[in-house]
Amino acid sequence: MVIYGLLEQDLGADEIAWFRIPLALVGSTVGVAVYHGRVLRQGLRAVPAESRPKAVHITLVAHEGAGLAEALAERTGAHVSLLTRADGMAGQAWGDPALEDLVGAVRAAGQTRLLVVVAADGTFEVVPVTEG
Repeated sequence: MVIYGLLEQDLGADEIAWFRIPLALVGSTVGVAVYHGRVLRQGLRAVPAESRPKAVHITLVAHEGAGLAEALAERTGAHVSLLTRADGMAGQAWGDPALEDLVGAVRAAGQTRLLVVVAADGTFEVVPVTEG
């Protein structure tokens, strides 16, 4: 009706008074949408793309390393999967790696996927890996 009134140039004060509430609702909705769209765009531009920490996945290969896996997950915040070594060294005494050294090596690697292999003497190797 408003469009017909505008096209025919026959829009009087009575017609405008009758449409004032719907026009106010439409106008305020458009205004709020435009405002929030601009604020959202500015906010997204202000936040760097890499601001979220990436999840770290560690595969730990050790002999009975359940306690070590829990401690490593607790200290690094990473998801740790444990694989038990089955290379015939069951009767041998195993050394435990120094947890602080292991945590430092994991953090120094700076990768999201790591393979940590613990040897019989307690030494370890941290290997960055990729999927595929």
